[in-house]
Amino acid sequence: MKTVRIYRNRCVKGYRMWEQGEAWSLMPWPGNSVYYEGGVERELLVRLPEGYGLVVRAHGDYEKLIFDSKGRLCELGENRNGEPMLLTPDGPLPLETVTISDELRQAFIADDSVDLTREERENAPDYLVLEWADAVEYHDA
Repeated sequence: MKTVRIYRNRCVKGYRMWEQGEAWSLMPWPGNSVYYEGGVERELLVRLPEGYGLVVRAHGDYEKLIFDSKGRLCELGENRNGEPMLLTPDGPLPLETVTISDELRQAFIADDSVDLTREERENAPDYLVLEWADAVEYHDA
């Protein structure tokens, strides 16, 4: 299953009133401007359900999109508790939050074959640790 980083962005000032509020997104807050102010409230790593994939488009504006196995576009939403959900044409699906165990992080730091210095491995973001774990087929005991 594909692991992706999602962001809970908050817009506190928007050009239009309806643009204000919070929402889950595949992209972090792009930064403040004359018309927009806000930021990232929360950041999570989640696993997409089996059969769903992430597409990155760099044609025109850079964007990330989620599609199901039939090529239909899906969006991010939330349940009543504010937790992220995948909104699909077949109905909403919960997203599994991924956490990095201390054991996994220590194994990543100890692996000298990774093309990073020890300091870089110690400060590596979670998604790099997960990519390494998938590449070496590492599984927590």
